[in-house]
Amino acid sequence: MYSLHILILQLNKLKNVVKSICYNLSSAVSTVTETDEDGDGNPESTIIKSDTTDDGKLNKTTEIIDKESDGTPDAITNTIIDKHNITTIEKGTITNVDEEGIITVKFDVDKRGDEKGISGRTDRITRDGRGEVLDSEYDFYNDGDKDYKSSFEYNSDGTIKKEKIDLNMDGADDKVISFDYNPDGSVAKEMTQFGGALSSKTYEYYDNGLVKKVHHDKNDDGEPDSSTIYTYYDNGNIKTVAVDNDNDGT
Repeated sequence: MYSLHILILQLNKLKNVVKSICYNLSSAVSTVTETDEDGDGNPESTIIKSDTTDDGKLNKTTEIIDKESDGTPDAITNTIIDKHNITTIEKGTITNVDEEGIITVKFDVDKRGDEKGISGRTDRITRDGRGEVLDSEYDFYNDGDKDYKSSFEYNSDGTIKKEKIDLNMDGADDKVISFDYNPDGSVAKEMTQFGGALSSKTYEYYDNGLVKKVHHDKNDDGEPDSSTIYTYYDNGNIKTVAVDNDNDGT
């Protein structure tokens, strides 16, 4: 199962927008643009997030449309390309936001990107009064049974302290992800406890706050095993993603 966890956010304003919908996203690189096409003073936010697995075998791009820039998404599209170059497209529609802050997202999942064999999935996201995500439940088969759950703890400044993942809805924390932060609020280190093993990721940034390099340490011994390097266009969108599998600089 493709890891689901938290966005790295470079600007406080954008962090609040994206964190409050924290949906089906893993920590990686994100860019946000806002356009006010109708001139009503309420710009539409488009969030683009790209993520590559540690071994470089799976790439995922997520586009989130937030028409009012109020932190509640109107549409979510995931594009996933696996090691066999097979594309899966997941188109999500927000079907309900209730008074308790629970967002329901209905996904149409096109496993080959050819609009054939489309299946469904429904996810429910619970937020607190501040808009923080408390937990997310995922119904991968759209059969009414929850298959996966993420719960979140926060620091006093609103940054995410810990994510606890229940992989089979039995109430156990099968996977726990913790975060350390730099003084500017960017993520410095991400630690994952899973199956009795501890792994970690550490992050380097460009001067403009965008992620430059992610170091992957499979056993958190301080010696990274691989790294992922990002470059960007002038507008901040991702240009290249390179994976250094043995962390030798090439």
